Amino acid sequence: MLFISYKQRRQIGVSSRSRNHEPLTRERVVKIILSPVTWLPAFAYLTTFGLELALDGAMANTLFSLFSKRRAGFDQDTAGYYTSIL
Repeated sequence: MLFISYKQRRQIGVSSRSRNHEPLTRERVVKIILSPVTWLPAFAYLTTFGLELALDGAMANTLFSLFSKRRAGFDQDTAGYYTSIL
């Protein structure tokens, strides 16, 4: 069941408010920022996105060098469009 009513939450002891609330202090902020759980997913995303951009750029240059002389109107924009699909 995806939806639990207020009455059902009270019966099983689930509150809509967090009982483990801690005040946000400077020390807590530093602990959150230095935690790998906070920065590791962002780092992984940024590195893989950078790899994606580098591969797209290299593939576009390769396609452009292969097909620019063979097909009229095949420019760098067209090569970039084709690479973005891959």
